[in-house]
Amino acid sequence: MFAFKSENTYFLVNLNNFLFVIIFKKCLGLVMQDRQNKTIVRMWFRFTLILSFSLIFSVDLGDLRNFPLVNLQPLLADASKVDSKKVAINSNNLRLSAINESQKVRDLQDSFNVLGDLKKLWESKLEDSPQSALGLKQIGEIYISLAMTNYRHAKSSIFIGDEQEAGQLKKLALEYDYNALNYLQESINLARINNDKLTEIKALFYSISVAQRLGIETIRKVDMQEAIALFNQFPDSSKKVYLAIELAQLIQVFPDDSISPLAQCPKGKTELKTEIILKQAIKIARKINDIKALSFALGSLGHFYECQNDYKQALRLTEQALLEYPKNSTAYKDWEQSLYLWHWQIGRILKAEKNTVAAIKAYERAITKLTFTDDYLNLNRNIYKIGSNNGNTYELIYRELLGLRIQRILENPHEKQQQLNATINTLDSLKQLELGNYFSQSYFYENFAIKSSSNNDYSANDYPRKVENRYTSNNLYNLSLRQELKPELKSELKSKLNDSSTAIFTSIIFPKKIIIIVSLPNGEKRYDVIEIESENLRQQIKEFRVGLEDRGNPTYYPKQGEILYNWIIRSFEAELERKHIKTLVFVQDGILRSIPMAALHDGKHFLMEKYAIANTLSLHLTDTTPYNRKKMRMLALGITKDAIVNNRKYEALRNVLSEITQAIASIPNSKYLLDENFTRDRVISVFSQNFYPIIHIATHGEFSSSPEKTFLIAGNNQKLTIPDIENLIGKATNNQQKVELLTLTACQSAIENDRAALGFAGVSIQAGVKSAIASLWSIDDAGTAKLISRFYKHWYREGMSKAQALQKAQQELISLGGKYTHPFYWAPYILVGNWF
Repeated sequence: MFAFKSENTYFLVNLNNFLFVIIFKKCLGLVMQDRQNKTIVRMWFRFTLILSFSLIFSVDLGDLRNFPLVNLQPLLADASKVDSKKVAINSNNLRLSAINESQKVRDLQDSFNVLGDLKKLWESKLEDSPQSALGLKQIGEIYISLAMTNYRHAKSSIFIGDEQEAGQLKKLALEYDYNALNYLQESINLARINNDKLTEIKALFYSISVAQRLGIETIRKVDMQEAIALFNQFPDSSKKVYLAIELAQLIQVFPDDSISPLAQCPKGKTELKTEIILKQAIKIARKINDIKALSFALGSLGHFYECQNDYKQALRLTEQALLEYPKNSTAYKDWEQSLYLWHWQIGRILKAEKNTVAAIKAYERAITKLTFTDDYLNLNRNIYKIGSNNGNTYELIYRELLGLRIQRILENPHEKQQQLNATINTLDSLKQLELGNYFSQSYFYENFAIKSSSNNDYSANDYPRKVENRYTSNNLYNLSLRQELKPELKSELKSKLNDSSTAIFTSIIFPKKIIIIVSLPNGEKRYDVIEIESENLRQQIKEFRVGLEDRGNPTYYPKQGEILYNWIIRSFEAELERKHIKTLVFVQDGILRSIPMAALHDGKHFLMEKYAIANTLSLHLTDTTPYNRKKMRMLALGITKDAIVNNRKYEALRNVLSEITQAIASIPNSKYLLDENFTRDRVISVFSQNFYPIIHIATHGEFSSSPEKTFLIAGNNQKLTIPDIENLIGKATNNQQKVELLTLTACQSAIENDRAALGFAGVSIQAGVKSAIASLWSIDDAGTAKLISRFYKHWYREGMSKAQALQKAQQELISLGGKYTHPFYWAPYILVGNWF
């Protein structure tokens, strides 16, 4: 099937190979006859794009009915005898089709709420509305965002060894990119018809980026020529300055995984044309006296020289970008938030010059400028950020700062304690940021705003005339040497470590090494550096999990567990013994979140046999306030019947009734809701009558690397999404107090990778849960019933801490012998949050 337009009618034509050849020859003939006709050239390249798309994805070309083409009817004259089926779609139906497509995108990622506005733009006919070009461009932008999200998730899946999921995600990302290109090309055509030059050039910019990512060099080159020609037609203005910055970035080719063109260097040799355009931007900004535009132009040229390793020029221009900031102007208040770009750039330059102390300070200044509100996420759209992600950019800043702190420790061991404290502070902020980035919800940033790791912040009025003084003076060195945890966080962490038998293990994963930091009860810190490539780490962890989940082999060989034990625990063994440590709390990074520390092996025993174990995403977000045991009661929710959700059948959980019965028997005044009684409305109704500090949910569920794919199954085939879970647990409690414990059990409630583990922890935190228990992989519900009933007995009746109760339950499951000695049955249960 192929799409073409005649007057107000779109036709779908069934084309065989013969007809493809005819059109191909006709298009080529027209191109050769009139090479200067850009419409004809554009038609030619888009036609070849459609052919490529159909061949790559084996997609019926009729699915591309909205793809922009000029009138092809004259080209079909020679094919008039070819039998074809024509399906007419009037312009109104086309409009509705576009709205439906927009709605699908919104369902996939409802954070793109701009689609609601786009619907209004489509109320008039496509050809007649001057705003249609803008609406199409915005839809293209949404598809780009979806594509980049899936590319990023595909990369995460590759890292954890899930090649199949990575392939699916990448294919979906490519489809989104092709959809984006579709809408952008139509936007370009309509903008040209309506003489909307700004929309046309912005759509061209986006199209160039997507075409480059898809490897469609012909479209990239044609669009680039048109963009440059159109740019030269703009009069000198602020818009032209920002367009120049965008164009300069587009001329360069950045790595596929580039987060932002203002933070990373392009591949290969940098184009000289980039320097010329940026100097032109600076000249225009000075001419029109636009200080804000001038700052961005100076900083962008500074980044150009940074990538050329001309650090003297780069530092000079970046400092000028900061100095242009109008300190006393309220009109530029929001602009101050974007200054993190230039502080960060100075930090990278100083890092390249081996000035670690000054670089750390520059990174700290950058962090003070980061803001996490909706206003910020919409800020500075003039800066070209195709494919960039604010959350990922922020994470990169924090991780680079962490690397500098570790480098400083290695350079100056006498600073170890101060820098380790600062490192943990920075890492804790990063964990909060990761959680916010996972959920992409601005209110999380507002509630858990990441604070500066510096004790010596300054106001805008403190800017000295010479920026280099701030980074290279003796005062700066002294301030950095005294860098410690902020007083409020230090006090909070001290109270959480008052338990003299608990040690906190914190991991940081770098591309070529892992840093393990151990916080001991007396406030002392120890650290170890494990030199290992990230790919080797990924492979070792993959093999470890495969062995743990291989229940088909009755004999478990702990070799992989011993390798990880040697990396993470071995060098701290003696210190843990001397301090009489009984509980280990792990603040894990990245892929380490996806494995159970309980199954690490010292060559003789599992780690769980010696220590109680817990996990936490962030010490700052862990609520360790005591609870009133006398007021404990449980609400148990479960599914015992088959369920069908998303066209997938989930088998009945035959041991859930036994599990729930045993669970509530351990705790007086408890209640349970099964099957049809386990619904959103019923749970809220029950909570409105009594508060239940313990919630036990025995049902199927999925914890995915994507929030939108994370859910639990309720009665009547209902699906509980992350917002549903938060509403049920959070709002239903009527803010009386936090839920003490959330337990999720069932054979499909598995946390299969590091992002899923992050999401599980995040659900707990957002819903106001102090502690949560779930499994890292799917297990049978019979084993779950045995372990969980023992956990409740030891925790509630015998007064053990949650970590100790889980340890005891795991040990007792092993003592049953037979299959339960295999870690498959007891290792996956993890405790997250409050371990007391």
